[in-house]
Amino acid sequence: MPITILKEQGTLLGQITKNILEGEVVSATDEAPKSWDSSEAVRKLTMSPIELQVTQQLDPVFYHSFYIKAPSLGNYRYKLLYVQHQITLYPASIVVNGEKFDCADEKEFKAHLRAVLSAKKTTDVLAALMNQSLN
Repeated sequence: MPITILKEQGTLLGQITKNILEGEVVSATDEAPKSWDSSEAVRKLTMSPIELQVTQQLDPVFYHSFYIKAPSLGNYRYKLLYVQHQITLYPASIVVNGEKFDCADEKEFKAHLRAVLSAKKTTDVLAALMNQSLN
C-alpha cells in the first residue's frame, strides 16, 4: 500500500537522523462534492439515468503528501512528493516537482520511490535541513 510504504519511509528518516528530521504523511481525497457552475448543473439535469449513475460512481482519487519536517525549525515542512491513486491502490503515480512517475504495481512504486529518495535534490534538501536544525 502506498500510504504504508510512505509512512515506513518517514519512520526510517526519523531513525536515521535521530529525529532531527521526520517524515510526515498527510492524506486527502477528492471525493468531496465540488461546487458547480450553472452550466454544469443544467448538463447533469439533462443526463440519462445511466449517465448520471456512471458519473456518480467514479472512484475518488486519494492523495498522500510526503513532507520532510524539521521540528527544531518551528516544525518547518518541505513537501518532497505526493502520491495519487484510486481505491484499487495501483496503478499509482508519484509526483515530484511536477514530474510524474507512473507505477503499475508495488514493485514499480518502490523502485521509483527509491530513486526519488536518493536523488541529489532530495539529499541536498536533507543536508540543508540537518545543518540548519543543528545550528
